[in-house]
Amino acid sequence: MEFVTIKTFDSAPEAHIYKNRLEGDGIECFIHDEFIVSVNPLYSNAVGGIKLKVKKEDLNQALEILRSIEAQPFTDNEGNLITCTKCGSTSLNSDYTSMKDAKGIVAAIISFLFYVFPLHFKRIYKCNHCGHEFDRK
Repeated sequence: MEFVTIKTFDSAPEAHIYKNRLEGDGIECFIHDEFIVSVNPLYSNAVGGIKLKVKKEDLNQALEILRSIEAQPFTDNEGNLITCTKCGSTSLNSDYTSMKDAKGIVAAIISFLFYVFPLHFKRIYKCNHCGHEFDRK
């Protein structure tokens, strides 16, 4: 029985949300490298992140379910659609980590020098169409 990776994650909770959805639709799957990344997040790039794997024969059905999940637009607490502030698109990446400001650059240098998890980063939205990054507030 061969398993293939269908998606990678930086956080275990997000991986488990996808896993539960696939299992709810009858697709057997498992999460690989969850513990090594959870213990030391700096290893995420070294091992390729937390991987969600499914049986090769379930690949097409699993990918279709993932596409349907990712096609859902994001909404705020009041139910309003969240759109890109530059182009108005609803195709957004919600868990994007940005370190573009001065604090982020300093945090990246310190984390590299002392081999620690970055002390400062922002979770933002990133538009899949134009690449514009904007605050989650």
